[in-house]
Amino acid sequence: MGQRAFGVRSRGRTRALHRCPHGVARPPHNPRPPSRAPSTPLDHPCPGNPPRDGSLAVPTHPHPVRHAPPTPSPSGPRTPTPTTPRVSSPLPLPLCTLMRNGAPVPRARSERGFMSVFRPRAPRTALLLAGCLLGLGAGAGPAAAVSVPGPVGGDRLLVEVKEDGGSVTRYELRCHPAGGDHPDAEAACARLDEVTVWGRDTFAPVAPDAICTMQYGGPRTAHVSGEWAGRPVDTTFTRANGCEIARWDRLVPLLPAQGGAGTGAA
Repeated sequence: MGQRAFGVRSRGRTRALHRCPHGVARPPHNPRPPSRAPSTPLDHPCPGNPPRDGSLAVPTHPHPVRHAPPTPSPSGPRTPTPTTPRVSSPLPLPLCTLMRNGAPVPRARSERGFMSVFRPRAPRTALLLAGCLLGLGAGAGPAAAVSVPGPVGGDRLLVEVKEDGGSVTRYELRCHPAGGDHPDAEAACARLDEVTVWGRDTFAPVAPDAICTMQYGGPRTAHVSGEWAGRPVDTTFTRANGCEIARWDRLVPLLPAQGGAGTGAA
């Protein structure tokens, strides 16, 4: 849309109006000083242009800008998040004392945030709580009796010795305390205690790859059964070679010595 210039007839002559770049016609500037200082932007020759008389009035924008109202959040107004006060001091009382008095246990602060002392994250915490519970139970009443396993049953062996003629001699040996119908129970138990080593079989047989002498000790055999040092026993002794003879003689007087005979019920 083009701009048009208008003329004003004054005293027989026409003078051109001041052309405004915004399309608003204003009269030309009057060189005479104004009688009063302009108080509004409308007193300027053209809105948006500084006045020629050097006044400091600030013109306004010819096209006012309207700002849109703030859009409310779809989730509604935000609620301030409550903050938890920090605990910078150590626990004022031991944990067991707090539990006995029924007071709330404070929360300790870790590197990742607040952590309850009741969280079973470490074995030390579980042991501490178990100790406190035991202490509470002891304070409430008399301690309960703790069942202790009784003594282990005594060692008992049954020995059968078979002679050359086919006769069999049987006797029983009990140790810790010594007893039975063995002819020398005290000496037999002492010998067994002497040769017994923890973790080893006292009545172990001869190793298959053992190198033995060609020595024959006679047709006598013995069979030992029962329990010794918590191990079941069921083995046979012979005198067929040097290794078997040494194994037999190692347990004398539990087994009868060479040339001797056991006594007992046949």
